[in-house]
Amino acid sequence: MSAEVSKKAKRKDMRASKGFTLIEMAVAIMIVAVLATFAAFTYSDVLEAADASLVDAAQASIQAVVSQASARMDVNPTALPGNAVANAVRVNVPDRALVTSGGGAVYNLNINNTGRGARYQVGTNGDVVLISLSGFSNYTISANGTIYKN
Repeated sequence: MSAEVSKKAKRKDMRASKGFTLIEMAVAIMIVAVLATFAAFTYSDVLEAADASLVDAAQASIQAVVSQASARMDVNPTALPGNAVANAVRVNVPDRALVTSGGGAVYNLNINNTGRGARYQVGTNGDVVLISLSGFSNYTISANGTIYKN
């Protein structure tokens, strides 16, 4: 009989030790929630940094197109047809962004599905300057017309 009692006691102990208590589960969920919060903030910062790099790349692309087109056509860079420049820049900018003519020597960059964008202006000397940003919280425009992190 004592062997039977000890078997029952072992089974009872095994059943009692299976699983987690409610407090252990709550602590585990809270730890995961805290880690997920940090990951979400880091991810949004990484996305904004990627979009800032895209703003730089678009500025370089517009600069290259304006320089080549004004030299080839032998005209003042501000007199270039805006749509032709914007169409040429589209080839160099990834599918997640669109460069359009803003009229005159102004070009707009719209980054798809983010609400972020930039506006560039071509000077009479052919320099392309970043004149405004939209949707960026951690980046601003420097005095020389480039983007930098706050």
